[in-house]
Amino acid sequence: MTPQSDALSALRDIHLPDTVGLWPLAPGWWLLAAALFALAIFFFARSRARRRSPARAALSLVEDLSQRFDEDHDTVALATGLSEVLRRIALVRFGRNSAAPLHGAARARSMTDVKGRNTVSPELIERLETVVYAGGRFKVELDEEKRWIDAVRSFIQTRNPASAPALGGAGS
Repeated sequence: MTPQSDALSALRDIHLPDTVGLWPLAPGWWLLAAALFALAIFFFARSRARRRSPARAALSLVEDLSQRFDEDHDTVALATGLSEVLRRIALVRFGRNSAAPLHGAARARSMTDVKGRNTVSPELIERLETVVYAGGRFKVELDEEKRWIDAVRSFIQTRNPASAPALGGAGS
C-alpha cells in the first residue's frame, strides 16, 4: 500500500451537525425576556401611580361636589367641599408645616405659581371662607359657583403651582 492512494480511502464521509433546537433558550434570549418583563412592570406601576395620584383624586372629589351641587344647589356644601379640596392639595404639595396654618389672604398668596401668578385668586378664597362661615345668609352672584369649580380644577391641574419658600413667610 502506498500512502498516497490509501489516504483517500481513509477519509470519512461529510456529516452534518445535529439540528439546533429552540429549547433551551440561549442566555441572550433570557436577558431579553427579563428586560421586557421589567419594562412591562415599570409601565404598569407608573400608570397605576398616575391613576392613584392626589391630583386625580382631588379632581374626582371636585366632580362629585359639582354633581351634588347640580342636584341640590347647596352653596354652603359646595364652598365647604371646595375649600377642603384646596386645603388638601396645598397640604400635599407644600407640606403640612407650611400649608396647615394658612387661612384667608395668606392662604391665597401661598397658592402662587413659580412665575408669580396667583392660580387661585385671593377673592375666591375669601368668598369660599365667607360662604362657609356665613352659611345661607351670604348671597352669591349668578354662576359664581361654576367659576369656583373651574378655578379649583385649574389649580389642581397646574403642575407646580407654588414653591415652598413662598409659603414660609405668609402666616397671618
